Amino acid sequence: MGLVLAEHLGWTVPNAIVYPTGGGTGLMGMCKAFGELEELGFIRPGERPKMIAVQASGCAPGVGTFERGERYVESWEDSRT
Repeated sequence: MGLVLAEHLGWTVPNAIVYPTGGGTGLMGMCKAFGELEELGFIRPGERPKMIAVQASGCAPGVGTFERGERYVESWEDSRT
């Protein structure tokens, strides 16, 4: 998705991206894509966008893990989004 976004924006990237995430794999893929674009010279060093992950309050395992200072995300029982 990061490559498609950069291409559609004429090989520029926004300052920040707010990304609704579940397990975080999409977010990590976008970070990887922006790093590759930087390595290839499509975007200048330091221009990678700030990545902001958001989760619905009824299913926020990543937020809970962060708030508790834990390293691993646990499953969220009875999720509601």
